[in-house]
Amino acid sequence: MPHIHGSRRLQRNCAAVVMLAALAAGCGSTNATEARLVAGASVATDFSTLADATFEAFLDAAPGVAACIGEVRLEAATSLPDAAHYTPTTRTVTVRVPATAPNLSDSLVHELAHHLEAACRSHLDLRDAFLQAQGLDPGSPWFDGASWEQTPSEQFAEAVVLVVLERRRRNVGGVAITPEARAVVADWLAG
Repeated sequence: MPHIHGSRRLQRNCAAVVMLAALAAGCGSTNATEARLVAGASVATDFSTLADATFEAFLDAAPGVAACIGEVRLEAATSLPDAAHYTPTTRTVTVRVPATAPNLSDSLVHELAHHLEAACRSHLDLRDAFLQAQGLDPGSPWFDGASWEQTPSEQFAEAVVLVVLERRRRNVGGVAITPEARAVVADWLAG
């Protein structure tokens, strides 16, 4: 039986190393929970299935920040001024339905990117590199721009969509993401 005891000690030590690595990366807190998407009663079964697959693709592209994602709620609304919205206080993504499957996936990933802004402390360290890669002044206000398309936070969210889904499927107007900015986001998500 000493071998089993040694294995448990090894498992505890490995778990401690993983937790310390996540904390050192600036993700979440010691209360971080496993990353998961919880669909509310407003989410139809077909949208829930699509959302689960989209969330899995998001997690696959973001192992470097997985520890700070935690639980995110998903709601659907038939009346919403935008395609989707993220509420940081409740960690809730609300997506306007009906919409095409590609648009629903794009909107969900875009709002999950906004969740990363709120949930991952390491995101603060990413901002200057992202701004520079986008050709913007590193001192630019993150949440303010002359328009939605010119707001760094929105550009970041669209870059996450590009990384996770490998292309943008919906028309987002004048949001241009440089290859360098896409690479900065991909590297940060990957850890």
